[in-house]
Amino acid sequence: MPEETALRWAMVKRNSTRINEDYKGGLGLNMLGKFIKNNHGKLEIYSNRGYLIQNEEGIDTQVLDETCPGTIINISFTCDEEYYTV
Repeated sequence: MPEETALRWAMVKRNSTRINEDYKGGLGLNMLGKFIKNNHGKLEIYSNRGYLIQNEEGIDTQVLDETCPGTIINISFTCDEEYYTV
């Protein structure tokens, strides 16, 4: 699966690469994405050559020239209780 497609797939509720009898995943990134959007934040994920950015405008993905040998997640939002929603 291409990097851009894989990152978008991972943001969908119930999609997970970690599924077994005792653990059914696929909520974490979807819930985090909703929290970021509701609180006017920004989520950036770098993985292999894929890059995903999510903000209140939506999700955008790109394929980078450089490879990231792992995954980096950067989260930023305004630290003001007036803005927090769930």
